[in-house]
Formats: sequence, structure tokens, C-alpha cells
Amino acid sequence: MNETTSLLGRRRGIRCNINSEEEIMNSSIFHEIQVEKEMRRKLNDFFMSTWQKWRLRGQFPWKICIQAMLFTIFSFQLYSFGNHRTFHLEQHSDMTAAFNKVFLKDWHPDTSVYPSINKADKIYTVPDFYHHVDYTVNQYAKLNSERIGSYGYDSENGKPPPLKFCFQQYDGEILPENVFIEIGSVQEHCFLIPVHDPKKNHNLDSFSFEKFLKHSNYSLNFGTLIQAQLTFRLKMVFRKFMSKMDPPECYRLNLGVEFDNTKHAGLISVSLNIRPIRINCNVKSNIANEDFQFSLRQNIDTTIALLCVASIILCSISLGEGFKLLKETVYFFKHYQGKSLTPSESLDFIDFWYVTIILSEIIILYGLYVKIQVQEINEEITNFSTSAEILGYGYIVQIVGNFRYVSYNLKSNVLLLIIKKSFLNIIRCLACILVLFWGYCVIGWIVLAPYHVKFSSLSAASESIFSAMQGDDIFGIFTSLNTDRLSVWWFCQIYTYSFIIIYIYVFGTLIITFIGDAFEILKQKYINDDIPSTSVEIFLEKEEYLAFYCKDSEPAPSSEDKVKFWNALKMLKEIILS
Repeated sequence: MNETTSLLGRRRGIRCNINSEEEIMNSSIFHEIQVEKEMRRKLNDFFMSTWQKWRLRGQFPWKICIQAMLFTIFSFQLYSFGNHRTFHLEQHSDMTAAFNKVFLKDWHPDTSVYPSINKADKIYTVPDFYHHVDYTVNQYAKLNSERIGSYGYDSENGKPPPLKFCFQQYDGEILPENVFIEIGSVQEHCFLIPVHDPKKNHNLDSFSFEKFLKHSNYSLNFGTLIQAQLTFRLKMVFRKFMSKMDPPECYRLNLGVEFDNTKHAGLISVSLNIRPIRINCNVKSNIANEDFQFSLRQNIDTTIALLCVASIILCSISLGEGFKLLKETVYFFKHYQGKSLTPSESLDFIDFWYVTIILSEIIILYGLYVKIQVQEINEEITNFSTSAEILGYGYIVQIVGNFRYVSYNLKSNVLLLIIKKSFLNIIRCLACILVLFWGYCVIGWIVLAPYHVKFSSLSAASESIFSAMQGDDIFGIFTSLNTDRLSVWWFCQIYTYSFIIIYIYVFGTLIITFIGDAFEILKQKYINDDIPSTSVEIFLEKEEYLAFYCKDSEPAPSSEDKVKFWNALKMLKEIILS
């Protein structure tokens, strides 16, 4: 190594002739050599990979073992929980479909891919409105005699409680013939509808809501009607496998048939809203081996929680050691190297993989807590989806954190290195893409919304052109346009063609170019072994010798002196490396 680049060679005032090993040992130079040697050892230890620490120092990789165990057990638990939740969602989805079929007149499931006008959930005339209400009330009255599922009235004696009908309408009138509008405040009225006993009445479809309104001195003005709702309550038991692992679930169902006329467009939308509330139910089961399965699930939850806590502790300790070494390194470079670390070089001491792992473990612990609340303590049904979302987020973050162990191998870490190298350029490109994307969304929504189902709202326009950006259903954007206006047709053509050309051909190629450039840079650096870039890398790559700074005015050393000089260097090198 050149004398001018050596730590000791840059120091002024060092004598050229050192005649004894004792004088070398007693000089202040040796102290600086020892400090530099210790700092190099600490930095080498810190930047070693887990496998290098295990192979060279015998340090067992506890963190990677805990992560491997946690990933395996948590994956198994998440798979089990996913199957349980899938069955749970299918059960509630079937319940919703069943109640829609039972309580809504002429209801049929909509299986179309694109949004369509389904006449079964729209009302166009006043008689249709009364027929829908009559149908719901009569079906509610015949529930005990015609039901298939395990549901019934929300009463202890099994008799149907009355239904509740509420409606909102403006106080005033509208006369379209005279183009006259008189609108006052919004009035809300509610009343109960008693249910007849089908056993005492042979005509099960005898209820008439129109006659009931006349007898009750209520009137509906459909010209000023805003919305109406017919509500009632049921109880239902979801039977599964009748075991402690999957016990039956009991719910109180608040059902409401909603009639929406807020648009005042000549039709009323009809929908059934179901809000389940979980309640306690008495369960007696004698299924074999259920205690073992129940204990196994609890033990798995406990094991995952303990592994998460252990991982958090070990990663926190590693982060603390990194902060401590950062302070020592900053002090060393400032006092012994005469330079300061840049902010990017300081960030090398903070392992953000550990931060990601800690974040994932915290999310998993919280999701595990919500999951236990749902499965063991029978919390609300809404927490079921909340638990699944939290556990899903935790699993994704955990997978990202485990990429840390992939980075130890260059060949398998090429993708991460390329993304890291091209990240800033891709972010700049995405910023431009998002601005232009937002413009296309707004323009498409404003111009094409009245004529195109895929641009009927701002969110629908965003979803449509994002799908087109991926090459999905581009033909549908051209063919679904419903207009005879030639200007709108030309706008749709120019709009779609320009969007596809800009995003697929221009921006797509540009991002690929950024990634290719990053690959070439990494290839030159890691394959051709380029010079290190950061101060710490340069410091660790140097092979330090004791350098002597001599003034130019002194005579050149003889051949014998050169031999002694090199012998002293070799001896000092052995002392330093011993």
C-alpha cells in the first residue's frame, strides 16, 4: 500500500529511523495501530453475514433459526385459519343469498361480469312497491312453516314480533304537469306492522300494506319519498362440526329491506341489509379427541407468540449494537482519519431488515390476539375479517423481512440489488406516471361517464384504465361505448390509443431501461471487482503497514538500510496481525 494513503504515513513528525522493536512498541504510533486494528475487527464482525459468523467464529445463527421456525409454524397456522375463515365466509354468503331469495320478491343473483341493470332489485311503479312490502311481510309470517335453515323469530315463545316500517319524505308536493315544486323539511315516520297468525288464516298471502296504510292514517307521497325501510329481527345458529375446535355460532340478525329513492329518477332500488350480532349459545358436544385438537391449536398460538417475542428481543439487541458501533465509528473516523461519515454511510449501520422483522412480529402478535378473541372468546363477527387482514399484513411483512437472508448469496440476491440500485429512478418515473394517470382518470370519467359503463365513476375509470395498462380487456373499452355522437366516439378512440402507447410502450420500456442500467452497474461492481465506494469499505479493504514519512532533504537510504527497513516492516506486520 502506498505510504501516502496509510493512516500512519499521513501523520507529520514521525521519525524516519526507528532502530529497535522496543522503541516501536513504546511509541504513540503503536497505540493508533491497535485502535485501528480493533476498529477493523469490530467493523468486520458487524458486516459479516450470519453464515460467516457461524463458520469463522462459531456463533450460532439464533435469529435465522427462530425466523425459519416462525415462518414454518405461522404458515401452517395461517393455512388452517384461512380454511376455517373460508368455510365461515361461504356459510354467511349462503345465508345472505338465502335471505335475499326468501324476503325479496323476484330476486335472482347477479352473475354478470360487468355492472348491469337487474330488474329484480328495482321498482318502477307504485303497485310494485306495495307488492314488495306485502311479499316480505307474508314471507316473514310464514317463516316457521317454510324455513330450511336453523333460524327463527327473535322471541322466546316462537311467535313473530311485529315488523317496523320507517320512511322519510319531504313535506310538500311536486306537480310535474305544472312544473311546480314545493319542498319543506324532511319528515320521518315509523310504525309497527303486526303479523297475522298463518295457522288461524288459511290465506297466507292476506296482508295488504296499502290497506294497512289507509287504516293507520299514513300516506306515502312517492313524488317526495326519499327512502323507506322495513326492519325485523331473527335468530340463527350456524352449525359446523359440533366440536370445541369449531363450535356452533349463534347470532341475532337485524334485517332491513331498504327502498332507496334518493335519486328521484323514476325507480326505487331495493336491497336487503343484514347486520349479524354474535350472542352466546349453550353447546353440548361429545366429539372424540376434540380436547387434543383444541389444546394443539392453543399450543401453536402460544409457540408463535413466544417466537415473535424472542425474535423482537434479538433484533432489538442487534439494532442497539449497530447504533453503538455507529457512534464509535464516527468518533474513530473524526479523530484518527480526519473525515466524517455521510448520512448514507451512517445508514449502513442501521439494518432496516431488522426493523422490518420487528414490525412484522408486532403485527403478527396483534393479529394473533384478535384471532384468539374470535376463536376462543367468541367475539363479534366483524373481528373475524379484522384478524384475517392483520395476519395477512404481518405475513407479507414477514416474507419481506426474510429477504435479508437471501441477500447473503449474490446470485439469489440479484433481484433485490437491482431494485435497490434502480429504486430512485423508478420512483421518479412513477411520479410522472401517477400525475398523467390521474389526468386520464378524470378526463375519462368526465367525458365518457354517460356513455360507457367502465367509466361510470371515478373509481371505475381508474380501475378500467389500470387494467388496460396491464393489457387486460382493452377491447372492452372500445366496444362498450354506447353513443351515437361522433365526437365522443373519436374521443374514446384517441383517449384509448394514446393511453396504451404512452403507458405500455413508453413508460414500460423506460422502467425496463432503468432496471437494465442498474444490472450493468452491479455487474461491473460485483463481477469485475470495482473499487469500494464508501469510507468504511475503503477502510476495511486496505492492508495497513507502518509507513514512515521522510523529508526530501534527507539522503537516500543505502541498500543495507533498505533491507533493514523491509525486515522491520515484516516484523511489525506480524506483530499487528498476531
